[in-house]
This record gives sequence, C-alpha cells and structure tokens, in this order.
Amino acid sequence: MNTYSKDGIDNFPHPFVAVDVLILTILNDSLNILLVKRKEDPFKDSWAIPGGFVNIDESLDDGAQRVLKDKT
Repeated sequence: MNTYSKDGIDNFPHPFVAVDVLILTILNDSLNILLVKRKEDPFKDSWAIPGGFVNIDESLDDGAQRVLKDKT
C-alpha cells in the first residue's frame, strides 16, 4: 500500500520496513526460541517470531529493541 501526503510535497511512495527479533537459548541441552502469540489477523492466535514495523524516524536497531519490548 502506497501513501502520499495531502499537500503533494511527497510525490514518492514510502516503503514499509519491518524487523523480526530472534532470541535463541539452550536450556537443559535443548535449543529454544522465543515466540509470541499473534494478537491480530492475519493468523491471530498463532505463534510467531516477535516483529513489527520500524517507525520513519528510528534506526533498525532502535526499532528491533522497541518491538522486542512491546511484544514480550
């Protein structure tokens, strides 16, 4: 989905950038991954890797930290 400003200054579509955060650990000699249950469609109530969209004014690292904090 492309968005444009009302005043016409922004004549180009903005990409939607997303991050996913993988947290892996070994517990009792078993590899584990952090998953969250999706709260929204599509795939509501399914298990997923924590992720989300990066805000226009934040770095990928900052976006990943925010997503991890918000989703866990």
